[in-house]
Amino acid sequence: MKVFYIIFFLILNVLIFEKLTKKINIATKLKSGFVILLLLIVTLHFLNPLDFAIANKVFIILFGFSSSLFIFHFGSRIAIAFSTSINNGNEDKLLYKWYNFLIFYLVYIMISVFQIASIIENWS
Repeated sequence: MKVFYIIFFLILNVLIFEKLTKKINIATKLKSGFVILLLLIVTLHFLNPLDFAIANKVFIILFGFSSSLFIFHFGSRIAIAFSTSINNGNEDKLLYKWYNFLIFYLVYIMISVFQIASIIENWS
């Protein structure tokens, strides 16, 4: 079941990445398949037919980390707007390029790695 949870959170993070950043474009049929797979895994988690599920507390915490991607995305937009207004409309292109790399890629990778490590370690 560890593999199913890892797949669940990776797909969830990729779908959030695709929706928020518009850096990739997932085909509608594939996206529908991903959503069905996510719903199936969530259903299996809460039904727990074979008693293989991770603790609900761990699942909710890991889901909260995926949800925090929305906060990082919209918070970064606010920070950029604030920085631009403080600098009287002048934009530091290099700073924004690195900041976008950090928010658009590094945060997603770090959260995914944390989720995978937590799933492997907190298996009960």
